[in-house]
Amino acid sequence: MILQPQVGVGIMFWRDGKVLAGKRKGLHGEGCYGWPGGHLELGESIADCVRREALEETGLEVHGFSVACVYNMVAHDRHYLDIEVSVSSYSGEPVVMEPDRIESWDWYDIDNIPTPMFAACTQAVRAVRIPGASFRIIDSNLQDISYIGEDGYMPSL
Repeated sequence: MILQPQVGVGIMFWRDGKVLAGKRKGLHGEGCYGWPGGHLELGESIADCVRREALEETGLEVHGFSVACVYNMVAHDRHYLDIEVSVSSYSGEPVVMEPDRIESWDWYDIDNIPTPMFAACTQAVRAVRIPGASFRIIDSNLQDISYIGEDGYMPSL
């Protein structure tokens, strides 16, 4: 049993205004819809983790990304500091590389992702919907939500 928070990374792939999502299986959050992602390995950079997890789970090669939000997730019987990234620069077509962990990959309109959604993905969707916000920090109680806007300030919402 792990007695401290872990670091997770979620990868929102975008194509024609839609995001890539699939139904999780055999993992925490089983039955929830979410995007590719996983654990940050010891000594690994966030960029390397994003590239590795994307390739391992979808076969997609990431060329660049931006951070959508950081979420202190206490859900699905786990505690993670979760970094959700947004990717629109990549190559390849999504393939289910881990059929024991995901049923299929499909492209969904951000407002029509099937439910239930994996907790971190729900917060990433909320983060990308804030006009003018370039980065968002979300605490586990969902009450303490703040963001860094394009002007560099971090006002409380």
